Amino acid sequence: MRFQLKRLPWRLIALAFGLLFVLIYFSGRFDITTFPNQPTSISRSIRYMDKQLDLPIREYSPNTDKTESSNVPKDQRDFSEMNYRKIKNALHQKKYRLVNLLILYQLQKAPRDYYPGIILSAGFNDMWINTWESSTTVQEKEHVDLNIPYEYLVTQRLNVTPLVSDRSDALNVVANVLGIHRWNDWLQSNNTLLVRVFLALMCILFGLVFTREYSHQSDDFTRTLPISMFRYQAARAFLTILVFDLVVLSVVILNIVIFTLTPDHDLGSLLYPIVFMNKGDTIFVVLWQFYGLWFLLINLWAFFLAGLSLLFSFWIKGSVTNIFCLGVIAFAKPLNLLALFPKEVQPFLPANYDAFSDMFYRLDLFDTLPPSKWIAIFAAWIVLVWIAVALIIKIRERPKLFVSHAN
Repeated sequence: MRFQLKRLPWRLIALAFGLLFVLIYFSGRFDITTFPNQPTSISRSIRYMDKQLDLPIREYSPNTDKTESSNVPKDQRDFSEMNYRKIKNALHQKKYRLVNLLILYQLQKAPRDYYPGIILSAGFNDMWINTWESSTTVQEKEHVDLNIPYEYLVTQRLNVTPLVSDRSDALNVVANVLGIHRWNDWLQSNNTLLVRVFLALMCILFGLVFTREYSHQSDDFTRTLPISMFRYQAARAFLTILVFDLVVLSVVILNIVIFTLTPDHDLGSLLYPIVFMNKGDTIFVVLWQFYGLWFLLINLWAFFLAGLSLLFSFWIKGSVTNIFCLGVIAFAKPLNLLALFPKEVQPFLPANYDAFSDMFYRLDLFDTLPPSKWIAIFAAWIVLVWIAVALIIKIRERPKLFVSHAN
């Protein structure tokens, strides 16, 4: 292992660490500092929600002359006014468990109240869907069932609330950069850009690692090692991916620590709920599952590109050409190369799997490809690539075995 570690391109790895740190940090920093009137810190979130909660309090006040709430029964109006005041007071005192409990009461005891979908859905994703009527597009909105996340928050006794945590807690800030933001948010393209930066770094890293022996003319030496060539190459790929994973984890954790230590921000919770709509159903996941799925996608790409780079290296000895070939495959989607394939085949090509926000929220192409399916498809491609590597190595080693027996 020490031999393998020495042969890694450490300057590139250090550069990757710095670049990824800067990208994640400044994207998160931009989100929490550029919009002073948005709920992007604890105090700003509380001030923002304070104004929002004044709306139903005034609406349901006995002294109001508004008629919008006339279809809400009087007992629900009276309860709602009092309960919204309690939510506001608890929010000012930062008693987030109590805030979640009061919101759950509001949802259950005032079903005719229409404000929860406007105010209390902060942090949860409503999805617009298109229906066609007489050649015109009509947009309808699917609303998440808010009872699901708030029942979970109350049951788990989590001291976080979406009214504050969505864009202020450190875990959520970094997750927003990685792709947990709403599909129509200003950050829509940033997570795809970030994934593509990861892909570019992996193409360069693996292209250099698997052509290093040819560029240094040490390939004859590796053939004398007392292990099979496949085990040697597989160990080298695994070690390179492990080092890259440590870089990625270090960058993410360091940014979480920095945002946690930033004034007016908290760490948050990995048990924070995420809900969104898919085909009329409310999908519920928690934050650690989002991080796990994102990290899994990075590793699927790593094993796929490592296998491809090794496969190419049997015929392509130059680092630049190897990296170029990897880049063509990794960036086939933005290069519009996928148009060369039938539309029925395109969903099964790994080059499509770079828009993590779409993949997570099951949008567009991934509406019919939930995580379980695209993970299985990607894993199948990885297995095929590495089987091809093993077969080629076995075929290339056969002449040596024949010569050694003849002698």
